[in-house]
Amino acid sequence: MKRLLGISIISLMSLIMLSGCGGQTDTNVAQLDSTSNTISVNEVLQKLNDPSIKIIDVRTQNEYSDEHISSALLIPVDIIAAEIGKYSDIEKNSEILVYCRSGNRSMQALKILNSLGYTNVKSMNGGILAWDSEGYKVCKEKDKTC
Repeated sequence: MKRLLGISIISLMSLIMLSGCGGQTDTNVAQLDSTSNTISVNEVLQKLNDPSIKIIDVRTQNEYSDEHISSALLIPVDIIAAEIGKYSDIEKNSEILVYCRSGNRSMQALKILNSLGYTNVKSMNGGILAWDSEGYKVCKEKDKTC
């Protein structure tokens, strides 16, 4: 009898947790899926020469060393919340473009930056893979190119 009661309680709790997740839309997640929070590689290319725009690579140091966009700062997504404040030239309303390999980590970074009060952040669609597929120039530390 105790075993049956325990199974019933676990089942009921699972049902409550699942029903709490279904049907509700997190507005932050909905906002992040919006095209207003993304930017194409072509648009990023057009903005490269604007010093007021901050481009942040949110990948690892090794990925950044392999290749990165010329004016990109390296601030990995796992430390971006702690590190972003160290850059005095990046203000809360600065235009910030984040990218990663394919777009997943940059969307995480976008969400983190938004939660910290940064209001003009966009994620580059397709990440560095899309940049490469367009044939755009990258910096490579091993080749000392940039």
